[in-house]
Amino acid sequence: MKIEQKVKQKSMLSTQVLNVKQKSMLSTQVLNVKQKSMLSTQVLNVKQKSMLSTQVLNVKQKSMLSTQVLNVKQKSMQSTQVLMPQMDMGKLN
Repeated sequence: MKIEQKVKQKSMLSTQVLNVKQKSMLSTQVLNVKQKSMLSTQVLNVKQKSMLSTQVLNVKQKSMLSTQVLNVKQKSMQSTQVLMPQMDMGKLN
């Protein structure tokens, strides 16, 4: 009887150890999931940052376009200013 009891106690201990191992495995899996979700949020943050940078680029391009349009307007203003005196000179003659 004593030997059987000892064997039972040992087997009980081994199942408890197994349970502990499984629990620790579970906890590492949960940690892995947490790390993955952290990674995914980091990737999201990077995506948002890159989206922001493209938006800033777009704004820069638009402002560049507007300055180019301004330059064209200034050039056309200059050309009309140059044209006007010549027309006046033609009228005087």
